[in-house]
Amino acid sequence: MKDQEATVYFLQETFSKVSDEAVWRTDWGGEMYFSHGTSQSKGVCILINRAVKEKVTSSSDTDSRIILINLTNNSLKLSFCNIYAPNDHTQQVSFIQQLNEQIGNYNSYSRR
Repeated sequence: MKDQEATVYFLQETFSKVSDEAVWRTDWGGEMYFSHGTSQSKGVCILINRAVKEKVTSSSDTDSRIILINLTNNSLKLSFCNIYAPNDHTQQVSFIQQLNEQIGNYNSYSRR
């Protein structure tokens, strides 16, 4: 991905844990924002190219399916959300409710 020269990358099914972060950060070289799953399920991540030196705030869910970030570049504010929705339709309604709550909470937090 370093060779692609993109500014933002969205990863899903990272199968990552907190203990993986140091190795990933060293290898990536830029900023990384996680909502970890386990070594066998879930997990999302947003990677920011190392050339970006702006202020970022982040928020994640407890179910390892949502990561939200706000990036401020001069006076321009950008919001990014990486969502990994469940495939099981019985879980989707509660997931959408949680997503709406998370976005509402994050909007309130990011306006401070």
